[in-house]
Amino acid sequence: MAGYSEDLRVKVVEFLKKGHTIKETAETFGVSMKSVSIWKKMDKEGKRLVFEFVPRSPHRINHAGV
Repeated sequence: MAGYSEDLRVKVVEFLKKGHTIKETAETFGVSMKSVSIWKKMDKEGKRLVFEFVPRSPHRINHAGV
C-alpha cells in the first residue's frame, strides 16, 4: 500500500496553518487525524513530507500447528 502524495501532505499542513483544527482538516481531506498529526509534527521539525517505506520481516508460518 502506498502512502499519500507529498502534494496532499503539503496541502493538509497549509490548511492547518490557516487555523483549522486537526479534526476539521482530517475530515476535509479524507485522511485520519493521526496522519494529520504526524505531518504537522514532521513540518514543525523541518522534515520533508514524503512517504517513507518501512521494511518489515515476512510473516512466519508455524508448520507445527498446521
